[in-house]
Amino acid sequence: MMAENVEEIIQNADEEKKQNEKESKRFQIDSIEIAFFVMTALMLIFTFLFSVVSIDGPSMMNTLHDKDRVIMEKAYFNVKDYDIVIIDCHEANLLDTSGNVVTVDSYLDENIVKRVMATEGQTIDIDFESGIVYVDGVEAESDFTKEPTTLNREAFSYPLTVPEGYVFVMGDNRNNSLDSRSPEVGLVSKDDILGKVVFRIAPFNSIGSLK
Repeated sequence: MMAENVEEIIQNADEEKKQNEKESKRFQIDSIEIAFFVMTALMLIFTFLFSVVSIDGPSMMNTLHDKDRVIMEKAYFNVKDYDIVIIDCHEANLLDTSGNVVTVDSYLDENIVKRVMATEGQTIDIDFESGIVYVDGVEAESDFTKEPTTLNREAFSYPLTVPEGYVFVMGDNRNNSLDSRSPEVGLVSKDDILGKVVFRIAPFNSIGSLK
């Protein structure tokens, strides 16, 4: 009787061990599947919705610095004042004497990062003596700029009303930036805006959202 009990205990223990091994394998398989789906989802998100961009140059100081790495939101359609955007600058949009947009090739032919200062229909005016920018008659925000706007690159005369489908951009480092004040950039077509900069991921001590 005792031998039968021992045998039954051993058999139950073996069955329990096998069951535990099955559950352990099932857990491992489930964990691998979850990790796979998470990685796939992240890859899809960064392929279609976001992109990592490296900043090149000082034109957005002190907001962004050379070699900063940022996340750009690609699904970006509602362009607003003060947004920081990445632009495909392969052409410059200037105005002829009648106020019509004239598009010419830009020697820059590269992606640039700037801040939107005025959108279609808004009127921008720059007092280069005082360094103050006005949008629709109201002094624009300037707490993010490195210095007052005193450099006129003579692409336009001011005040300037931004045509439909375009924006006026400037670098935060106002006197060391090729932007809409420059004939190399001019007005930026909204079709040439690649996305909005939303977050800085490097350097480590500057990680955070951007204004």
